[in-house]
Amino acid sequence: MDQDAPMLIIESGQLAGQRWLLDSDSILIGREVGEVDLLLPERQVSRKHAKIERTDEGFMLTDLTSKNGTFLNGKEVREAKRLQDGDEIQIALCVKIAFVGSDATAPLNARPISKAMRAAVRGIRLDKEGRRVFVAE
Repeated sequence: MDQDAPMLIIESGQLAGQRWLLDSDSILIGREVGEVDLLLPERQVSRKHAKIERTDEGFMLTDLTSKNGTFLNGKEVREAKRLQDGDEIQIALCVKIAFVGSDATAPLNARPISKAMRAAVRGIRLDKEGRRVFVAE
C-alpha cells in the first residue's frame, strides 16, 4: 500500500471500519451495483451519489444531485469542494466517511478494502432490511 496516498475511512454504515485508497483520478460513490467505484449499500444513498476527483488543486468532492445530499464537515455540498486532511464527508444521513490526506494520520484499526473485495462488491448489493442479496451478471 502506498504510505503517502490519501484514503477514505468509512466511519458509519454497513461498511464501517473499511478503508478506500484514493489511487485513481476519480472515485464514483453510490449504491448502483456495477456502476460505482465505492458501493454503499444503504437505501438513502442515491445510485450515483457523489464523486471525488483528483485535480491540480487536490481532491475535490462533488454531489451528483443526490436526493438526500452530500455534506462536508456538516455543510451541504452544492458545488465542488476541496478536501483537506481530517474532513468528514457525510453521504445522505447514513454514512460518514473521513478523508485522510496521508497514511501517517490514519487510525491503525481501519481495515483496507482489498482489490478482490472491490471487484466482488461491484457485483453484489445487499438489502439488509429485506434480507436479500442481489448479484449483477
